[in-house]
Amino acid sequence: MNSLSISIPAYNEEFTIEQVVRECCEAGKSICPDIEILVINDGSRDNTQNILLKLQQEGLPVTINLHPENLGFGPTLKEVFTGPGKEWVFMISSDGQINPQELFKLIPYTKEFDYILGWRKNRQDNLFRKFAAYSYSLLISMIARKRVHDVDSVVLVRRNSIPESFIANSAFVHAEIFLNAVKNNKNIIEIPIAHNSRLHGKASGVKFKVVIKVFYDLFRYIIK
Repeated sequence: MNSLSISIPAYNEEFTIEQVVRECCEAGKSICPDIEILVINDGSRDNTQNILLKLQQEGLPVTINLHPENLGFGPTLKEVFTGPGKEWVFMISSDGQINPQELFKLIPYTKEFDYILGWRKNRQDNLFRKFAAYSYSLLISMIARKRVHDVDSVVLVRRNSIPESFIANSAFVHAEIFLNAVKNNKNIIEIPIAHNSRLHGKASGVKFKVVIKVFYDLFRYIIK
């Protein structure tokens, strides 16, 4: 691995963002000398931006892309994947449920694989979220004709395996990257990783309007 981007979406994560960024820097520097930490701050209204600026002033290799207004998870996620400029991109959330140290479980597979997905095998979420995630990943598996257990999880992917443009304007971005990788015969693997309970904030992934946007993009992808 010659270079690594760790890319993080953030929205109102003042309680977790500093620890996540510091741990990402520590993990990244121990893996590769050429790293960047890219944070897409999607119009946070709390202290997230000030914390990021403080870390930047300390000399951490942090680049901040600030959205003046909240654009939503879809546009942010597209920027998370298309914004980085290094050879490999590691996408991780800013909520602290996955420790950046889990990256070390994925790194050994970079010699053989292009798309390395972290599988939250023992996911620490409520039953509804786990059922929704299982059902969605099963649906994506049927479309891809390749089993994927946790398509919306953290992923380590070669930059040249990420589409330059997306059909998706929602969280379907994750699935679109996976489907694109399958379509282009990329080497894909899922590796079990640890998952922690969320201590701060509230996840928005199963809100009705979020789900509708995902399935609308899924329909558009199928009929393209």
